[in-house]
Amino acid sequence: MWTSIGAFSPHWSGTVITWQLTDAPDGTGTRVDFRHAGLAADDSDLPSTAETWGQLMYRLKQYAETGTLQPFFTL
Repeated sequence: MWTSIGAFSPHWSGTVITWQLTDAPDGTGTRVDFRHAGLAADDSDLPSTAETWGQLMYRLKQYAETGTLQPFFTL
């Protein structure tokens, strides 16, 4: 669990990001349950936030499958 303090993307301040790894339902891999709670439904940056997480999840998947890093951004 990670509580954002607003250092990255200030409108995330106070939101909570959680990751839970469990066995996949068919038993052949790992399931990643990801949640980002506390964002306001009317937040105008919500589409951008969703796209950012989509890109990060895609790149995490690619890394897990290939071992090749392809960062979406660097700090």
